[in-house]
Amino acid sequence: MPGRKKNHHKNNNNSRARHQRGGQQSKDKQEQQDKEQSPSPTEEKELPYRVEHSDIYGRYLVANRQLEAGETLIREEPLAIGPCVSGDPVCLGCYHPVSLKADQYRCPGCAWPLCGSTCAGLKHRHGHTETECQLYAERRAVAGELLTERAGPAEVRDLYELVMIVRILLLRQHDPEQFALIARMESHTEERRQNAVLWRHYEEKVVQRLRVTWQLEDLEAEQVHEVCGILDVNCFEIGQNGAKARTLYPSAFLLAHDCTPNTAHTDDPSSFEILLRTSRRVREREALTLSYAYTLQGTLKRRAFMHEGKLFWCCCRRCSDPRELGTDCSALVCATCRTGSVRAVDPLQQTGDWACDRCAHKMGATEVERQLDRINNDLEDIDVHDIPGLENFLLRCVCIHGS
Repeated sequence: MPGRKKNHHKNNNNSRARHQRGGQQSKDKQEQQDKEQSPSPTEEKELPYRVEHSDIYGRYLVANRQLEAGETLIREEPLAIGPCVSGDPVCLGCYHPVSLKADQYRCPGCAWPLCGSTCAGLKHRHGHTETECQLYAERRAVAGELLTERAGPAEVRDLYELVMIVRILLLRQHDPEQFALIARMESHTEERRQNAVLWRHYEEKVVQRLRVTWQLEDLEAEQVHEVCGILDVNCFEIGQNGAKARTLYPSAFLLAHDCTPNTAHTDDPSSFEILLRTSRRVREREALTLSYAYTLQGTLKRRAFMHEGKLFWCCCRRCSDPRELGTDCSALVCATCRTGSVRAVDPLQQTGDWACDRCAHKMGATEVERQLDRINNDLEDIDVHDIPGLENFLLRCVCIHGS
């Protein structure tokens, strides 16, 4: 859920209009936040990047000078960190996998599963804090005690999704300065409100659960939705050595998206710092970019992923090119002539036709997506340690994607 993270490319005038944050009042508020949070001219001059603003991108970073490949741009600790949104239980201290079995070590106070009593993340600001533990302890029956082997994947997912949201809301009371840095991030709340499925999910699974089931009536529904939006739009997924977490960083969220990004990042497994470097030479005044989607996916899936999570349709050079800048990541072997390649006629038309370059065979985008889903499901069913199974999968895929 890179995610992402904010200030995206838009592909039509309606999107651009919505991106101006609902009128002059919200625009003035954003400009005031920009002034308060932007580095001073002296500080900005020393940095390899500076913050720019446009009605299309919002705030974004550009190179202050020509940057060479491998230059360090940003190194910073997270403002907030928590489990990823998945059905996989993890330790709330270090984000390593845990089980929901009866013999799994659990926090004595709140009953959430932990890796052990000596976890480095216990009582640590980037892990399971005493404040968080106290809140969960008062709600054991509707929180930690629900995380058993009897819990289904959806229930596990819903509970873990709450963790980082709650942590951010706790900052409002216990660390207002940290919360203010998060609150300045884009949430796209109005655009999210227009997405009935997305809005209903957060209203039922997050807002109502916190306010009604967990009896946190003092939380304002609008602010909870705002935090959900900030996470969806700006968070990074990080993790090494088996750990998986999602994070918000003070500056890294300002990078714009591109499907051929000019930066790459890694993270420190002990401090969860992000280390962001240039991945190629970057011209002065060129936007600094990263990819919010999986770069090995084809255009159809990449664009769908970004629209679902980040609320924009990418129109970058790679997405606009049927051959994906020569990589041909999306091409399928024609099922009719077996010698041609089937590609999207217009990749920016998400529901448009796909056509063979050697014969008259055509496919609809829905059919292509079903085929890609089948391939992905086949891969998910293979154990990562099953080498013969993975090799057979690749052989089967050659018949579909070619060599």
